[in-house]
Amino acid sequence: MRRILILGASGYLGRISYKELTPYFDLHGTYFSSKDYTENQVMHYFDLEKDSVTDLLKSLSPTTVIYALAGPQRAQQQTLKILVEYCRATGAHLILFSGVAVFDAVRSHASYETDKQLPQSIQGKHLSQLERIVMDLPESLYSILRLPLLLGPSAPLIKQLQAAHAHKAHFELHPNEIIGINTEQELARQLHYIVNRKATGVFHLSSTDLIHHSDLFIELAQKLGLQPMAFSYNYSSNEDEYRALLPKYNKLPAHYRSSVAQLINQVVLNEEISTLSPKNS
Repeated sequence: MRRILILGASGYLGRISYKELTPYFDLHGTYFSSKDYTENQVMHYFDLEKDSVTDLLKSLSPTTVIYALAGPQRAQQQTLKILVEYCRATGAHLILFSGVAVFDAVRSHASYETDKQLPQSIQGKHLSQLERIVMDLPESLYSILRLPLLLGPSAPLIKQLQAAHAHKAHFELHPNEIIGINTEQELARQLHYIVNRKATGVFHLSSTDLIHHSDLFIELAQKLGLQPMAFSYNYSSNEDEYRALLPKYNKLPAHYRSSVAQLINQVVLNEEISTLSPKNS
């Protein structure tokens, strides 16, 4: 059985990855601040600033490494460089989560896999640097997964939307911003495919079409039953601006790609199922 190491398995993207892959692979992960994993034999404590990932690599010899760490940028870059050399030496598959922020200076159009990165924000520049480190490997050894806005039960903006409704607070909309989306559930399926098939290169794991930020959250609030809802409107420009990825040159099979409407319906259905689960009854 292939052995997978998820660095940052206790974080947001790491938990999505761990939950999806653990029934099918010999899976190991790292955690830092959470105490939930101290008795878990396949979860390993890892302090990004104090520990070297080399010891984990030597003891586990993973054939796939998923990088989902958060933390100080310099320490992340040093850790990723060690992973790159490990994968170069062993032929292991390295998977990096990245995001739309690597194009956050691009406002006139959506970005495709082969477009030149144009980061503007601190986060965008950091992700761009991580991508460059990984791209030092042969393309057959790495997968870079660029993500749009993620929706789902654990998604920060869904929680914020629900909290705003509960506390009768305003939820901020960006009417001029055009975005793509994905869901936690769909990302898990896509990741599983990429790991299983060892699909490589740069992937834009985004919806096949786009939507205005304001239209998205107004529709979500209505379909999730969050009514009445108070919105505030933040106009950053007089023109529409894109903060969007689209898949074009390195697409997954059709049944792993979804439209905005399909993904919204998935979010709503999952929320309905969650409210009917025993723990909520």
